[in-house]
Amino acid sequence: MNFLGYALVLGILVLVGVLWGIKRKGSQISVEEFWRAKEEEYGERRVLSGFSRYLGGHPRFEKVTDGLLFLMSRSLWFENFEKGPNIFGFTMPFEKVVFRVPLQRISTIESTSERDFESTDFGNRLFR
Repeated sequence: MNFLGYALVLGILVLVGVLWGIKRKGSQISVEEFWRAKEEEYGERRVLSGFSRYLGGHPRFEKVTDGLLFLMSRSLWFENFEKGPNIFGFTMPFEKVVFRVPLQRISTIESTSERDFESTDFGNRLFR
């Protein structure tokens, strides 16, 4: 392929990326609206939230997935979100993961890096 062919392919990729970005921009909501809807849906007030990675431990959810870990007034929640199609328009298979742990069932919480977690007994059972 000569220079003109590469330039044409690059131009098409940029055009598709721009059009995809414009399409996505119209479907976004503000952070305040998102948390207002979550508080209404769960009937709890948000205290704290952050990005997290679910590594496993529940027999129904076996895959590692990224999402939000958020502390509400009465529960700790994890929820992942579909990432949508990539730049080539392909959507990867997605399994929705949402779970709640009532605060009264939590006795201790420990923050551990993913690498350190994998070397624990629990991590070894998950990543066999």
